[in-house]
Amino acid sequence: MEKYYKNHLAHIHDKYFGDLSKNAALDLITNIWTNQTGRNVIDIGCGSGILASILVANDFSVTGVDISNDILEIARKRAPSAKFIHASLHNFEFSPCDIVTAIGEPINYLFDHKSNYESCFIFFNKVYNNLEGNGLFVFDFLTTKIGLNDSSKIIEKEDMTMFLSVAIDKDNSILKRTMIYFIKDGNFYVRDTETHKQYLFDEKVIVDQLLSIGFEVKKIDGYNGHQFRDGHIGLICNKVK
Repeated sequence: MEKYYKNHLAHIHDKYFGDLSKNAALDLITNIWTNQTGRNVIDIGCGSGILASILVANDFSVTGVDISNDILEIARKRAPSAKFIHASLHNFEFSPCDIVTAIGEPINYLFDHKSNYESCFIFFNKVYNNLEGNGLFVFDFLTTKIGLNDSSKIIEKEDMTMFLSVAIDKDNSILKRTMIYFIKDGNFYVRDTETHKQYLFDEKVIVDQLLSIGFEVKKIDGYNGHQFRDGHIGLICNKVK
């Protein structure tokens, strides 16, 4: 399997693109999971451990799961008291927990070529079956209503420059994001590239799947007051006892 979020991109993502995870963690603590006693969290697509570090600092027990070993190295340093497992969300073996999070569109990614309606339905069932009686599933994903056309831009930061191009295959509901980046490594700049593909889901189909399993579903348009872009939605799913 091709590697994704390799060493340099893992550090870029951790340094410059962690706000979504941070705000999701803060929203969970202050608004979503209040007056509840359960503190056991499984964080799917945990990335560099930003959400995990905030939650463990607030007395949660966190197990993070990610397909990238390089990004997990950062997570283990950031949140040493959390547990981190290298696995795809589709292959991860759940254990009983109070909360499952999947922040930053992990169900969309085609890293292991398994992201489709059938695999998501199986994943949602695993989540439901391993949540405690009042358990909570919080996640966000990209839909077919995403407001993007083919585009390209340059992202410049203090120690890196990224050339980003996005292509939308509307017939097959695939978003392709190609990143060519130069990042400072010691006294030199290193060049690397990654291409990520994401399957775009029909919002109604996903919600209907969750309802059929037994979740109560509430749609949200952002975390902690920070709104998602067009076609990016979040769902708060309560397990019905």
